[in-house]
Amino acid sequence: MSPTDPKPETSTEEERKRRVRFLGRLRRRLLAGTAIVVGIALIYGVENLRGWRAWSQERDRLQSAGRKVTLEELIPPPVPDDRNFAMIPMLRPLFDFDLTASATNVWRDPEGGRRAHEVMSFDKVHGGSVSQQGGTADSSRARMTDLSAWQRYFRTPGKGSKAWSAAEFAQRYGVASSPPAPAEVSAPVVPGYPLPAEPGAPEADVLAALAVFEPEFRAIHEGLMLPESRFPLRYEDGYRTLLPHLAVLSRLTLGFTLRASARLAAGDAEGAFADTLDAFGLGESLASEPFQLSQWTRTTALNRAMGMLWEGQVRHAWTESHLAAFQSRLSAIETTSAMRLSFGMERTLAWQWVERVAGSFAERRRLVGLSGDLFGSFLDLQDDPSLVPALLFAPRGWLYANAAATAQAFAELESTPATELPGLRERWRPLAGRNSVRLLFHRRYFSGEHGSKQAENLVRALACDHRIRLAMTACALERYRLRHRDYPDALEALVPDLLAALPQDEVAGRPLRYQREANGTFRLWAVGDDGRDEGGLLSHRQEDSGRAVAVDWVWRWPESGSPTRP
Repeated sequence: MSPTDPKPETSTEEERKRRVRFLGRLRRRLLAGTAIVVGIALIYGVENLRGWRAWSQERDRLQSAGRKVTLEELIPPPVPDDRNFAMIPMLRPLFDFDLTASATNVWRDPEGGRRAHEVMSFDKVHGGSVSQQGGTADSSRARMTDLSAWQRYFRTPGKGSKAWSAAEFAQRYGVASSPPAPAEVSAPVVPGYPLPAEPGAPEADVLAALAVFEPEFRAIHEGLMLPESRFPLRYEDGYRTLLPHLAVLSRLTLGFTLRASARLAAGDAEGAFADTLDAFGLGESLASEPFQLSQWTRTTALNRAMGMLWEGQVRHAWTESHLAAFQSRLSAIETTSAMRLSFGMERTLAWQWVERVAGSFAERRRLVGLSGDLFGSFLDLQDDPSLVPALLFAPRGWLYANAAATAQAFAELESTPATELPGLRERWRPLAGRNSVRLLFHRRYFSGEHGSKQAENLVRALACDHRIRLAMTACALERYRLRHRDYPDALEALVPDLLAALPQDEVAGRPLRYQREANGTFRLWAVGDDGRDEGGLLSHRQEDSGRAVAVDWVWRWPESGSPTRP
C-alpha cells in the first residue's frame, strides 16, 4: 500500500462516525432510561407521600376523636392467675404452646393440650355431630329445647368416625363404657354414655348421658366463681392469633344450657338456675376480648343462656329470688360497646399488617407464599393472582392508602347509632367510590365473606342487647305475676318497684312494646333491625339474600302450647 493511498484515513473517519452514532444512541437510551427511572421514582414518591398522608391524617383524626388505634390500647390488662377463670387447670393448657419459625404450634404438654381442646366433646363420645339436634331453647324464635331429639342423639350411634374407643373413654373419664343395648331395643345405647337399656323420659336420658361430663361441669362451675377472666392470647401475632378457647366455650355453653333444660323438665329449678347462670358466665368470660370472633361467640353464649331463662319463665319454674338474681346478672351485661371495640381491633390489625410489609420487600416476598406463610384468608393469593404483583411491587403509599380507607370504613360502622340500624346492611358500602387500583387490598378485604359480616356483627350485638332488655323486663313481669297472680296491663306498673325505669327500644327511640294476652301470657318486643313495628311477630321473613331474619325482636310464648307445658 503506497503512502498516497487514502483508504486508511477514510476507514478511520467512518469508524469515528460509527462511534459517534453509537454514543449518541447510547446517550439517548441512557437519558430515556434515566427519565423512566426518575419518572417511576417520582410516581412512587408521590404515591408514597399521598398514601402516608392519608394514613397519617386518618390516624390523627381517630386519635383526636378518642378512638383506640394501637394494639397496646386494645389489649385487656393482665389478670392474676388466682383470680382468672381462663387459667383454671382445665383450660390453661390451651395456650401453653410454642410457635416455631415455620408457624407450627408445639404444645409443651401435648396430652394436656389435647384434653383441653376436647372438653365436653359430645361428638368424641358419640361419633356424630351435634349440629343437627337443633341446639337448645331460642327465645328469639319462641322455640323450646327438643329433649326428645337429644334423647335420640344420645341413644343412636353416630355414623362418623370421630368417637373415642372404649379405652380412650375410660382413660378420659375413669369409667367403663356402657355395653351395647339388647338387639330387641329399637334405640341402641351409644357406647360411652351410661344410659339404661330401656329408654326413659327424654329429660332423664339426657341427664344420664350428661352425667359422664360431671367432672367438667364441676370444674367450670368452680372456675366461674373467680372474679375475672382474661385468656392469654398472643396478640402480637396479629391476624394469626390463635383462638382455640372459642370452640371449647361454645361446647361448654351448649352443655350447661342443655342440662339446664333437662333439669327444668325434671322439676329441678334450682339446678337449672345454677346452670343458666354458669352459661351467662361463660359468655361473659369473653367480655374484654377485642376480636370479632370472640364477641360473636360471646353473643351466641348469651343468647343460649337467655333461651334457658325464657324456657324456665314459660314453664313458670323460677322463683322470685331466681328472677331477681337473673335481673341483677343481666343488668351488668352489655355487648354493643365490645363489638364496636372489635372494629377498632380490625382497624389496628390492618395497620399493623401495613406497617409490617410496607417497607420490607423481603417481608412482601414471604407473604406471597415463597416461605409458605400466607397472612390471612382474605389475602388468599391463589384465589386472586393479581394480588401477587400488587403485594410485591405496589408503592408502600398504596398500602397506607388501603389502611386509611379500611380505617374510615370501620370508623363509620363503629359510630353508627342504634337509630340508624334500619337499612344498615344496604346503606353501609365500604367499597363505594373506591374502585381504583390503589385500593386493591381494601377492596379485597371487604368484598369477601369476611367483609360482608362487619355490618352483621353490629346488628347482632345490638340485637343481643335488646334481648337482654327483653329478658330483664320478662323477669320483672314474672315477679309481678308471682305477687299479683297475673301480669300487669302496662309496663308502667313495674316502675320503680321491679324496674328502675321503662326499658328502651333504642332502634325505635321509645320504650319496649308490651301486650298482655287473653290466655294469661304476654308479648314483649322491640322493632328489630328493620325498624318496622309488626306487633311482635314471631315468623321469619326470607330476604332477597336468602338469609332468614326475625320480623321483630320478641319475647313471648310459643305459638302453640300452654303457658306451663309447651
